[in-house]
Amino acid sequence: CEVEIDPETGVVEVVRYTSVDDVGRAINPMIVDGQTHGGIAQGVGQALWELCDYDAETGQMRSASFMDYAMPRADMLPAFTTEISEVPSTSNPLGLRGGGEGGTTPAPAAVVNAIVDALAHLGVEHVEMPATPERVWEAIRTAAEGKGFLEHLAHANNDANPVLMRLALKLATGAGKTMVARAGGTPLAFSA
Repeated sequence: CEVEIDPETGVVEVVRYTSVDDVGRAINPMIVDGQTHGGIAQGVGQALWELCDYDAETGQMRSASFMDYAMPRADMLPAFTTEISEVPSTSNPLGLRGGGEGGTTPAPAAVVNAIVDALAHLGVEHVEMPATPERVWEAIRTAAEGKGFLEHLAHANNDANPVLMRLALKLATGAGKTMVARAGGTPLAFSA
């Protein structure tokens, strides 16, 4: 999963998602791809938008209809890159395995890990699901106000690139526009 994050608003955009799924023997690969895409959409929705919200005083559910409960839509997601790895199952005579679960199960972890990776240079180590803009923005602000990244800047060695350090400081203090990272990798790009 690759995400872009606006540090001024906390808005997360999934810009790329790649998946390889072992479904055993795929009888109809197009249907398996569709199941995988739908599963990824559900997992991304769980990671970013889907929130059961209750009023703390009354216990009244505030997200009781689809007008108040955010669900993923096609215009909120990138085109997914999916591949099928066919390794026949030995537990049944047809060699089949489930197809939809492979999209749903890893998606929340992949999305949240991509978010945390994108914000790691600021000192962010955790973002609660769903990673709403408010929660992401708060994680950025908390890390910028705490020791995390700003302490790292204060102790940076003299060999550090001063242009990149100024840019990183802008991002840490909210002056930047975009941060990009891939799950499991280092930040790919910054822009201010």
